[in-house]
Amino acid sequence: MPFPFAANLSFLFPDLPWEERIAAAARCGFEGVELNPPMPYGVPPQRFAALLRDEGLGCPLLVAPLGEGPARFGHTCVPDERRNFRASVMTMLDYAVAAEAPLVHPSAGLMPADVARADAEAIYAENLAWAAEQAEAAGVRLCVEPVCELRAPGFFLQTTTQAIDLIACSGRSDIGLIFDVFHVEMQEGSALAALPALLPRVVHVQVSDTPNRHVPGSGTIDFPAIFEMLERGGYKGWIGCEYDGAESEDPFGWAAPWSRAPLALALGAMSEGE
Repeated sequence: MPFPFAANLSFLFPDLPWEERIAAAARCGFEGVELNPPMPYGVPPQRFAALLRDEGLGCPLLVAPLGEGPARFGHTCVPDERRNFRASVMTMLDYAVAAEAPLVHPSAGLMPADVARADAEAIYAENLAWAAEQAEAAGVRLCVEPVCELRAPGFFLQTTTQAIDLIACSGRSDIGLIFDVFHVEMQEGSALAALPALLPRVVHVQVSDTPNRHVPGSGTIDFPAIFEMLERGGYKGWIGCEYDGAESEDPFGWAAPWSRAPLALALGAMSEGE
């Protein structure tokens, strides 16, 4: 069963202005795009929606705006950031509704200094519950993503076990899980071993290879086995391509067996004037 693929515009087409990356993704055959902050918050929600609509692309996932200082990786677990957290969630939902994005993600943030882990977990769970309620009212679904220590030292949510436990603490069983194959492999040892038990909770999958977050097939992860498991498990969501493909002559060819639409590097897609 082929899957819809989305280009992560924070990683792919880095030499282009971010608005032009949307058109570049369409030229390469992607069916959608996903973005990390500060994208797309530099333009009004309707402008972002129009950019997608003009290229016939979807946006399967939006991440909430990030903060500054202790909240630079997200507000969700930070005790003194509740007002900013709620404002960021409402902004995210405005964009999600305009762009018809089905999933939204408020990043957990860094483990706060001088705060007990149990207190940070209570704050995180409470904030998740509030955000899930707002998301439900807006017609979208909240999800969370663990991030490995290597990519974000001190990140609050690092493992899928932590994610599932804290979703339970929030009392919101509708909160989904982003399964980033790279983060799980780096933090937990084997994404392939972790995936079967998590599949019922997984609402979005992101791919890149270890150890450098490059093109799948360039490193150590068995992506054919990952995709076979997704197929057998009945996964029906998107695949987000969240990797650095600038050094590859064929950054999308690896996806041919699994992409619903054929992907190919279009002339001029990776940089201006190329």
